[in-house]
Amino acid sequence: MESPSATPASPASPVLRIGPGTVEWYERDPSGAHLYGRADVEGSDPASFAEAADRARAEAGGTRGACLLSLDAHLLPERLLPIPNLPEKELTAVLRRKAALLLGAEENLSNVFFLALGSGGSGEKEGMPVGERRKNRQDWFLIALDGSFLSELRDGLRRHGLRVRRILSASLAQVAFAYEEFRDSEKAVLSIQVDENHTTLHLIHGERILILDRIDGDLLISTAVSSAVVQAARNCVSSWRKRSRGEGVGAVVLQGLAPERSELLLQTLGGMLPGLELRAWPVHEESETDPRAGRFHALSCAHVRSNLNPDL
Repeated sequence: MESPSATPASPASPVLRIGPGTVEWYERDPSGAHLYGRADVEGSDPASFAEAADRARAEAGGTRGACLLSLDAHLLPERLLPIPNLPEKELTAVLRRKAALLLGAEENLSNVFFLALGSGGSGEKEGMPVGERRKNRQDWFLIALDGSFLSELRDGLRRHGLRVRRILSASLAQVAFAYEEFRDSEKAVLSIQVDENHTTLHLIHGERILILDRIDGDLLISTAVSSAVVQAARNCVSSWRKRSRGEGVGAVVLQGLAPERSELLLQTLGGMLPGLELRAWPVHEESETDPRAGRFHALSCAHVRSNLNPDL
């Protein structure tokens, strides 16, 4: 049975994705056609990102109003950290310091926002009671955000007529999609998300992120990066097989590539990882010939609601 959390929050909501030097706008019109725009950011301040967002919206032909704000890894650095069991107050302080280190903001902790996913996948924001959910947990998937930047970005977007309905991690959105595809699986799932300048691998079991790896570089133009991704996938599967005492990985979900490129990479992965179920999204369909189909899928994952994709 399909889980309610797999349903989009609002299929009509446009997605605004903030990348390191570019901003993207994506939505579907009433006929189902893709509306996509992209703009380079001409500065590093929040106002420059907001101005680029409005240009991307205009290029797509989208309308001003509410949108989902999807933040890339340069704004939401992520790490998987082992942390000993601690009382709630101490744990919060440790997580905040770890988040500050990710942002390089150790001197200004008051502006550091963070979200941590424990071994059970429940989100803990600053000030949220942890209680029994923290019991016996040592591994935390941590993402950090500069609160001042976010506040100024929202103000800038508002001045351009763009209201943020929900803030989320672009990376976790795709992890959540992979989880929903294999929600009933008893084995772990490896999610591989291909972006323009990096590829991220998350090994998940239930609502737990167990292994995290990232390969920098453009997989589409570098055979060395492609080989490194395949080797990283092999290492993730091998590592989990040892840790789980043979339980192993059941499936690999590849996201972000155009269908024809996905098929080539899946063939390579299949040769290195025999016996695993391999899936690529988007699915290769004759009706979907746009070379940006992989990008559209990655952006649309922002609509997935899941414990693995919480609001920030």
